[in-house]
Amino acid sequence: MNFSLRQGLKSSEKMMQIEDIDIELKNALWNVITRIYIRYEAPSYKDLSESFFDEIWHSFLKEPIDERPFQWYETYDKLKELFFEKFLWNEIYDFIEFLPNNYDIDNEAPNSRGIAVNYKNEINKMLERENSAYRLVGDCIIPITSEQEIETIETLINSNNKYTPVQTHIKTALKHLSDKKSPDYRNSIKESISAVEAMCKIITQQDKATLADALKIMNKTNNYHSAFILGMDKIYGYTSGSQGIRHSLLEESNLDYGDALYMLISCSAFINYLIYKSEF
Repeated sequence: MNFSLRQGLKSSEKMMQIEDIDIELKNALWNVITRIYIRYEAPSYKDLSESFFDEIWHSFLKEPIDERPFQWYETYDKLKELFFEKFLWNEIYDFIEFLPNNYDIDNEAPNSRGIAVNYKNEINKMLERENSAYRLVGDCIIPITSEQEIETIETLINSNNKYTPVQTHIKTALKHLSDKKSPDYRNSIKESISAVEAMCKIITQQDKATLADALKIMNKTNNYHSAFILGMDKIYGYTSGSQGIRHSLLEESNLDYGDALYMLISCSAFINYLIYKSEF
């Protein structure tokens, strides 16, 4: 705690930033972008900056790249002006999402994965420090739940590559959940359940099994606590019918963010449990 806070000259409390980004948070997010992306160590700083800005102009701003400022530092100044003076609060979060989703740092570089992880970690530190109501989870900005629940999803997304089909379903569930213009809660729930089904198929090595069939096989092995298996079987039964994942819960018209988030977190936690039991 600094002098001003200790002496009560400055309040340590800040309102939760829900539909707004104050200048302190804006500065913090811009600093992370500048340090990690624009100042990324490369053989040619200028070449990296040119490709970086071209991608932003082409895919994010959707403006002609030959009409952006000629010198890269002039482009930097223009982007900074847009970020601080033109972008609405939600467009800043769009841009935060855009970078790891659309700008490919050389995947062959030995520290490329470290850069992506560092970006996410630093962005979330700033969001937490400045009391934002959002966090960067996977590749999506989502409204904050508990830090433990965020960690549950992150742990799964960053797990072993042999679970790629599972991770793909979870990432898709996140995208449906976090779509700011038209969130798709029904399909988010479907993808969460499909992630569990994909995981159970990997464990049982039964590619054509339904989730219910795979859970029955797993329950007979005594490797997994029957209560967990039974619980997931009941959730699956609540969300599926004979024609697939389209029954009961998913036929309701009043599905909301809470329903989809609950399923995402519950399914992620169950999959992490299965991974742990399978590998240890």
